[in-house]
Amino acid sequence: MSNNRKLRRRQGLAATFLVALLGASSVCLAGPYAYVWAPGALSSYHLASIDTATNSIVGSPIDVPIATIGGAVSPSGQRIYLVSYDERHIEKARLTVVDARSRSVVASLELPFDPLRVAVSPDEKTVYVTYVNGSSIEVIDAATLTRRAQLSGSRSHSVVFSPDGRRFYATDSTEPGAIVVYDSATNAVLQRIPLERYPQEIDVSPGGRFLYVTHGLDDKVSIVDTEAGTLLKTLPIRANAVAASPDGRRVYFVAELSSAVVVVDTSSHNALASVPVGLGPVAVSVTPDSKAVYVPSSNAGTVSVIDAATLNVSTISGLGGSFKGRFIGPSPTAATLENPQPASFQSGIGLISGWACAGPITVSFDGAAPITVPQGSPRGDTLGECGALSGTAGFGLLTNFNLLGSGTHSVQLFLNGTPLGNPLSFTVTRPAGEFLRGASKETVVNDFPLPGKSTTLIWQEAQQNFAIKAVSP
Repeated sequence: MSNNRKLRRRQGLAATFLVALLGASSVCLAGPYAYVWAPGALSSYHLASIDTATNSIVGSPIDVPIATIGGAVSPSGQRIYLVSYDERHIEKARLTVVDARSRSVVASLELPFDPLRVAVSPDEKTVYVTYVNGSSIEVIDAATLTRRAQLSGSRSHSVVFSPDGRRFYATDSTEPGAIVVYDSATNAVLQRIPLERYPQEIDVSPGGRFLYVTHGLDDKVSIVDTEAGTLLKTLPIRANAVAASPDGRRVYFVAELSSAVVVVDTSSHNALASVPVGLGPVAVSVTPDSKAVYVPSSNAGTVSVIDAATLNVSTISGLGGSFKGRFIGPSPTAATLENPQPASFQSGIGLISGWACAGPITVSFDGAAPITVPQGSPRGDTLGECGALSGTAGFGLLTNFNLLGSGTHSVQLFLNGTPLGNPLSFTVTRPAGEFLRGASKETVVNDFPLPGKSTTLIWQEAQQNFAIKAVSP
C-alpha cells in the first residue's frame, strides 16, 4: 500500500470514533476488481479478474456460460450476476451467479428466451433481468433465485437504481422512447419521462439527480433531470455504453464506431474530450475512487485504462471485451483488521477494529467460536476500495483483553464465515485479575512524546488502563 494511501487512512480514521487507534493492515489489501473476458476454449467463456490497484491479473480465470451478454457485479463485490443464452439451443437461456471469492458458479436459473441485461439492487436482495424482445422485466429474489414479479408494459432495455435504492429506472427502447420510473418496494410505475427514440444503456449520477442515456441507433445521448422529470439536454454522441464517475464530476460515453471514449463534464454537461481507445470498445466502468476508467475492447483484445486526471491511456493486452453492465466492484476480500496489531501488547478494555466492504464480520480468539463484530460506521478513507459502501465499512468490538489471561494469544478475522489472511499474535498482560477495582495512580513519563517533555499518566478503572492526563511543558 502506498504511503499516500496510508496517510489518507490515518486522516480519515481520526474522525471516526468507533475505529480509533489505527495501525497498519493485518490483511493484505487489494484494489477493486475489473472483470473482463480472457481467451479460452470455445465451450465456455473465461472471466479474468484485474486488480485495479496494480492492473495485474488475480487468480485463475472463472469459467462461465458461453454467449454471456449482460452482467453486473454486486455492490459489495461478493457476487457476479450474468445473463446468457445457449448458442447451440437459442431458445435456452439462464441467469448465472458467480461467487467472487471462490471464483466459481454457485447457482443458476433458467430464463426465457434472449435475456439482455441484469441489474442488482443496492441492498443486493433483488436482481432484475431485461430481454431482447423487451417484453418484460423479471424481478428475482437474489437469495433463492425465485421469481417475485414480471413487469410488462414497456420495451425495457436496461435498468439502473437510484443511489438510495428507493427507485429504479428502465429505458423503454421504443419510438418514441422513454424512461420508466418504478417504485422499488412495490414495482409500481411512478412516471414516464419522454425521450427520443430507442434509449438503451443508462447510468445515474451518484447523487441521483441525473440519468445518462444512450440511443443505440442515433447519434445522440440524453441527460435527464430526475427531480424535474424531464429531458434536460441531448449531446451529439453515438454511444453504446455509459458510466458516471462516483465523484459526480464526469460521465464517460463509449463510442464504438470511432473507438473512443467521450468525456462529459457534469457541471456544464458539455463534452470535454474524446479519448482514443482499443478497436471495438464494448463497455465502460469507473473505479470507486473515480481515478481510472476501464474500457474493454473485443476487437483489439485489450483493456484501455484511462487516467481520469490526465486522460492518458495505458493498455492491458491479452484480454478484451466484457459483459454489458457494471463490471468493476470491490475486491471480494477487501477487509483489514487494524487492531490489535501483530506482536502488539494489550491489556484492559480495548477495541477490535478495522474495515470491510462487505459483511458480516466475525473474529475468533485462540481458535474459539467466532464472535460477531458490529459493523456500520463511516470510513471515508476506504472510498477507493469500497466505493459507496465506505459509508458503512467500519467495524468495532469492545473487549476486555484481561479475560484472555496473560500470555500470547491469536485473533482471526472472518468475512461471511470465511477466514481472511492468517491469525495474528499479540501479548496480553493483566495487572491483577480480570478487572482491577479500587486502584488509583498517577505517574510521569519523562522525555515523551519528545525529548524535554513530560507526560502524566493516570489510571482509569473503566478502561482498565492508563490514559494521558497531561503533557508538559
